[in-house]
Amino acid sequence: MKTKLSEFESLPREIQKRVFTFFSPKELINIASVNKNFRQLSQEEINRLKNQHKDNIFYTVGKPIHISNPKRTIFDMDAGTEYRKKIPNTEIYESFLGINIQTVRLFKTEHEALEYSRFLRTGDQLLEDTEVYQPAIFKVIYLRNLENIAEHNEAIVINQGRHSLASERNERIANITYFETHRSNVIPIEGVLKIHLYKIGEFKTHGPIDYSNLDFIEENKSSFSIKRSCAIS
Repeated sequence: MKTKLSEFESLPREIQKRVFTFFSPKELINIASVNKNFRQLSQEEINRLKNQHKDNIFYTVGKPIHISNPKRTIFDMDAGTEYRKKIPNTEIYESFLGINIQTVRLFKTEHEALEYSRFLRTGDQLLEDTEVYQPAIFKVIYLRNLENIAEHNEAIVINQGRHSLASERNERIANITYFETHRSNVIPIEGVLKIHLYKIGEFKTHGPIDYSNLDFIEENKSSFSIKRSCAIS
């Protein structure tokens, strides 16, 4: 006796592919775990969506990542060694998984996303024994039409209350424009963690990670509990 699953898989391939066009990106993620055939059909539909919306390029941020070096001292400030020397690509990848983040803000420019990432930094890198966190930046494709988005303009205060002449740690105001959407409505292309150092315009960079090549996940699967599925997850 055939099951409904086997009956579906007995249909012509083109009909199967047509059915998958009715699923949302979030549903495609879930369906991909059913079996190898569904995973392939899901990935093909995701690739179709990426090509259809390839011009909808935006930037966003993930969940905050621990960036401070627990062994830092006040004498390390100028060298940037108050931050972790190496942050694995897997940590950047995990910070943007759908299970870890639901709603995202999309910016037209990387600069705006970088300023927002700096605004979200928590902790004080000038104080010893203080944990510091900052989100990575992700270049994404937005999978919906742009007609109905609601843009927001906001002035954010970075380094509030700080006054340090010619320093990145001086208080400043940044104007950002963004719209919000569900995490499942975007497909990540690249991810990078850029940490502002003491001098203006200087960064400590981790990554970038390329979502078309996620081999590092397989290489580190013994150390991290990540399961590789669709590139959208």
